Amino acid sequence: DQAGLRVRFNVVNMMKKDSLYNFGMRPCVWSKKAGGGWHRGADSICWHRNHRTYQRRKRGARKHYYTLTFLYRFAHAEDEVFFAHCYPYTHSDLRAELAR
Repeated sequence: DQAGLRVRFNVVNMMKKDSLYNFGMRPCVWSKKAGGGWHRGADSICWHRNHRTYQRRKRGARKHYYTLTFLYRFAHAEDEVFFAHCYPYTHSDLRAELAR
């Protein structure tokens, strides 16, 4: 039973030093059982540097990867929940737009 369960997600290996997530942006969430479409959700959002590094050029300085961390509380048991950086624009959305 996952209703009420809070899960911490860590999305790793991001390359930007800063993010709009540090200024109030929240991930987009879609719940099959809620049926309300995409909305901004989650809490305790943090964008931070992690310990992993990469090298951009052969002899360039090593740079750090960053991590997006957030908490999400599942409202329904046995639900399918999807997360996205921004509101998805589907092929169906495009076809509807072109038909106008």
